[in-house]
Amino acid sequence: EVSKVFKKYDFVGIVERFDESLVALQLLLGLETSDVLYFAVNTRQQWQRAKVARGKFVCRKPFDWQVDLLTDPALTDYLINSPEWLAQNYGDHLLYHAASLSLDKTILKIGLDVFAYELKKFRALLKEAHEKCHPKLPCSEDGVDQLYKSQYDCRDGMVGCGESCLDELAEGSTNHSSRRRV
Repeated sequence: EVSKVFKKYDFVGIVERFDESLVALQLLLGLETSDVLYFAVNTRQQWQRAKVARGKFVCRKPFDWQVDLLTDPALTDYLINSPEWLAQNYGDHLLYHAASLSLDKTILKIGLDVFAYELKKFRALLKEAHEKCHPKLPCSEDGVDQLYKSQYDCRDGMVGCGESCLDELAEGSTNHSSRRRV
């Protein structure tokens, strides 16, 4: 069954290996490093803007499931050691490992030397972006509603936040001239 699923897709990325997935896709599509830069939104560290009444929104503290749920030793033991839990989620485990293997094969097909070079370049540019660009999300880092500011920095809510700064950074980068093709 898992092999049938993978035959339907040309590429499969993995969230836990997001940077690797983006760089592999970048190389397969012949894109520039700057084309796949991103700012993560809706992470567990970020405050979330939530509707609490008609026309009223508040910023809520992020829910950290690892801290909030896994502090119960019985629950932790069940999720890690329970044959019942593993049996119920066996298909997901198979699919995840097959996706990881598929990404590994894609990287090998690209070539480890080319991939490692591009991944290093991507991470350096991403680090520079995080140092120079500060996207305005609907909730600030300390939980203050700033939707009015984010409307100028994000498209359609929380999509494309910081995009203009990333574009400016890309224009100033040397990625366009030092591109190695696969």
